[in-house]
Amino acid sequence: LRAVMSNQRSSWRRALWRLLGRRWLLSAVHSAMKDPLPLVLALDLDPWEVELDGYSFNLQMPSMRFAVVLQVEVTSIGCSFVRAFAAFPDELVVNLVRCLQEQMQGWDLREMDPRFAGFTQPARVGFDLEVDWPSSSEIRFRAKKLNSRLDLSAS
Repeated sequence: LRAVMSNQRSSWRRALWRLLGRRWLLSAVHSAMKDPLPLVLALDLDPWEVELDGYSFNLQMPSMRFAVVLQVEVTSIGCSFVRAFAAFPDELVVNLVRCLQEQMQGWDLREMDPRFAGFTQPARVGFDLEVDWPSSSEIRFRAKKLNSRLDLSAS
């Protein structure tokens, strides 16, 4: 019986010590930090598909590797998340644009807009899609070398 009581007291002391230690650590971190603490998580996504209801095609997304940043505010009594955002490397954005461009050139515009319904053959648009960053807070997409073939019935 003493051994059981001794083990219970011992585990209770360990739990109390962990709790006090955490509060002491939180208090120390809180007093040392003025800004939220960034917590960075790397995400790897396998290729995936976005289903588009009402269309004969879906969006095929490539594999992606990017960071999710959680900003944690530390106080003497706990932590809370104050902001979250994703950080995409430039290469990922360029790869997404290339992947979407390849898919978009195969889409039949007759499915997307009833004004194209009179065309007898698939109405497709070809183009080169470019992306650049004029500033750190701005992204720009440009469609160049637009081309299309639109067939009407010969009546």
